Order: sequence, then C-alpha cells, then structure tokens
Amino acid sequence: MQFARFLVVGAANTAASYVIYLLLLLVVDYRVAYTVAYVAGLAGGYLMHARFVFGARPGARSAASYLVTYAAMYLVSFLVLYVAVDRLSVPKPLGMLAALAFTVPASFILLRWGFRPPPDSGETPMTKVEDAKPAVRATGSCLCGAVRYEVTGPLRDVVECHCAMCRKTHGHIGAYTATPKVALGIVEARGLKWYQSSAHARRGFCGECGGSVFFDPVQKDYMAIAAGTLDSPTGLKTVVQIHVASASDYYRIDDSIPQRLD
Repeated sequence: MQFARFLVVGAANTAASYVIYLLLLLVVDYRVAYTVAYVAGLAGGYLMHARFVFGARPGARSAASYLVTYAAMYLVSFLVLYVAVDRLSVPKPLGMLAALAFTVPASFILLRWGFRPPPDSGETPMTKVEDAKPAVRATGSCLCGAVRYEVTGPLRDVVECHCAMCRKTHGHIGAYTATPKVALGIVEARGLKWYQSSAHARRGFCGECGGSVFFDPVQKDYMAIAAGTLDSPTGLKTVVQIHVASASDYYRIDDSIPQRLD
C-alpha cells in the first residue's frame, strides 16, 4: 500500500510537471523545459512524500537524501531522455514519459531507504493502518469524526495535567493516555492539524470541529492521546495528577488521586 501512495503522490507531481514541460516546449529547448519541469516537481514533492507516503517527519537527513536521490535520478533520466529523443527519434512530448518509466521504481526504493528513521534515534514514524493489521486494542475520534485512529498496542493509564497549556487547550485540565507511536494508526486524517505548542511538543487537533486529540513529544517514541476521545469501554483508570502547582482556582484537586507538583 505504501507503493500505491507513492504512485498517487508521484502521479500528481508528474502530471503537474508534464504540463509545465509541454508549455515550456513552446518557448525553449526541450532540455531546458525538462530541467525546469523536474525542479518544479521537486518543490512540493518532498513534503507530500514525507507526510502521505512514508509517514515521516521532515528533517535535514531525509531532505538531503531526497535531494540526492532526485539529483541522481535527474542525471539518469536525462540520459534516458537524450537517448530516446536524439538516438531513437522518440517524439519530444513522449521523451519525458520514457525517462519516468525507468526512474519511478528506482526512486521509490531509494526514498524508502532515505525516509527510514536513523538507528537508535528514538524516532518512529506513525504507521498507516493498512500497512499492518495486528489486533486493535482501542479506537477513538474527535467529535465530528474527521480525525479517527486505532491503537494496536498497550495503552498507559490516564495522567491528568493541570498545567496552563493543557487547560487552555482543553478548556479544563488535560487527561491523557499514551501508546507507542508504532502502535497508533491514523484511520481518518482529513481534519488533523498540528500546533507547535513548545520547542519539544506539538498538539494534534481537528481543524473541522476543534477537538483536541493528540499530544506529541517529538523526541519521544510515544504519542499521548486525549483520553476523552477514546471509544468506551477504555479499561483505563486515572493514576496520577501532574503540575498540580499550576492548577487554577476555580476547581478542587481530587485528593484521592496521587499528585506531583511538576
């Protein structure tokens, strides 16, 4: 299924690049037209491949790998284009298609390697549900369903957070469970948006209904999930309260639940 997503993203980029190529053929040499079209295709391709194909976060390492891969594929495809047009007399409008027939599968193999997490980095890309089908432990969603997820691994018991950022995010205290990122599958991401709330974490919410769903400590291997978004029964219990020193004055802290000041 990953290769299918690669083809969809590639098809969109290729279609746009091919239109640019055909338009430029009207005014410049085919070699210049191809080069400009190729660079234009790179512009949006990196982010789309990272987000929709390989489930990786953009970074310097993957960006460098992406540019090196496509630089190499450009040289190879330019050679194929030259042979097809100048040596085999293939019509110029079809020359680019001949080059793509060779470079598309080669690019997928190299990019899959380039977008993999570095060893011992603690970074694991979120998996799409269709890539693996272990038993589903839990499901959940935002209010409108534009963000839906499945959990196929363990769920931590609930931690309540009284910090000001959680209160301003949820309208009250935060209540989070958590699971390894490799165990979280995004079933519906149509409404999923991210807000970088600090240098160390981002918060996932629905752009359609506004529901807060995820808390992502970007350097960690787990994803915190707003417990209220889980479908019942959850089988979880609240085990600790944190940042109680930051609690507001309009409510009482439950003394029956263990507390931490930080």
